[in-house]
Amino acid sequence: MFQIKTIAMIMVAVAITACTGSAGDKFVGKWVNVGDPDITLEIEKSESGKSFKLTDRMTWMGEPKVSTYKATVADDSLMINTWAGNRYLTIEKDGTLLATMGRSCPNCDQWERAK
Repeated sequence: MFQIKTIAMIMVAVAITACTGSAGDKFVGKWVNVGDPDITLEIEKSESGKSFKLTDRMTWMGEPKVSTYKATVADDSLMINTWAGNRYLTIEKDGTLLATMGRSCPNCDQWERAK
């Protein structure tokens, strides 16, 4: 009887763990840049569920430019490692995504969910 209860408790714990999302799940989706609506950021969860893929799309000097990054959860934010060092993505209480991505235009660090 003890073994059946132990096995049942282990199965319940595994099921709960497998169904629980990560802190990074709230970032998943398509985002539009507030400073330049032609710039988009798409965030997808990897198949393993342990990391995220960021696809940054913009037009640079009349040509499309696409950059991809791997992100991991760091506390309540996503962290990407770029040539300029670690960058952190956070979501404000109003739902605005804050992500500098190395741009210097006004409001280019602010993103809204695509409609």
